[in-house]
Amino acid sequence: MTRGDIVKDKRLLGIDIGGTNIKYGLYDDAGRSLDEGGMLDTVRDDLEILLEKIYGIVEKYDMLDGLGISVPGGVDKESGIVFEGGAIRSLDRVDLRGILAKRYDFPVAIENDANCATLAEKWLGNGKNSETFVCMTIGTGVGGGMIIGGKLHVGHRDFAGEFGYMRVHASDKNKLSLHEASTEMLLNSVKDVGFSLTGKEFFEKLDSGEKIIEEIYADWIDRLAEGIFNIAVVIDPEKILIGGGISSQQRIYADIRASIARLIEVSAYYIAKIEIMPCHFHNDAGKIGAIYKLLSEGVVCE
Repeated sequence: MTRGDIVKDKRLLGIDIGGTNIKYGLYDDAGRSLDEGGMLDTVRDDLEILLEKIYGIVEKYDMLDGLGISVPGGVDKESGIVFEGGAIRSLDRVDLRGILAKRYDFPVAIENDANCATLAEKWLGNGKNSETFVCMTIGTGVGGGMIIGGKLHVGHRDFAGEFGYMRVHASDKNKLSLHEASTEMLLNSVKDVGFSLTGKEFFEKLDSGEKIIEEIYADWIDRLAEGIFNIAVVIDPEKILIGGGISSQQRIYADIRASIARLIEVSAYYIAKIEIMPCHFHNDAGKIGAIYKLLSEGVVCE
């Protein structure tokens, strides 16, 4: 079944289970919002309480045609089992899709949160007209997803897109991971020199000309640029989309390009052909991507 075969005007619930919050909303099969939904606190260490929260969300709505779930960690592409729950350890080795499918009489789909963000961009975002692109999410860690040949690439063991585990150059042998380019690590570095700042406050401080802040930022940009360059030369994407709160800071895109240009002589020409830009979706990405996952499985039909 193709996307064009799906009957219109379905009522599809998207739930994004994050490490801090559970976000949800109701959409039709064109991605239009039918109900903005809401947000609940996540319970990380008690599966039964977490399930009760999910049931409560689902049962707020009647006449549902399907449910899409976004979760942290890893999801087995065949069984749908959450084999590693990431920030929510109570989801380790839990067949969440199976539990929900048994309880309700409509289709259920489940996918990793970074892959959901990537699917949202492919469906209705800045990757809509691209056959090959990368979505890199920068927050407490560095993750992401890839669309290759128009399809989500998850890899042989469903581990593709874990960009944070890449090794990059660093003078400190304990900081070789690209996870060091996360927003959390950037702010931790600032805290180590006596500044306790939010991401927004960091960039305000950066604009003030504080030398130590500039040095920390330059090191962070160089690390991020090295990771982006390595991804780019391996995958050769049309676009690299940056997600997370940091993506709204417009200066990072020019600074990333300038850093990449210093890596290798041919890189300036090569990277100039690749768009590096923010993701379209932010807080809604998980919900919308989970809905698209549901639709792309071709099970929401008459």
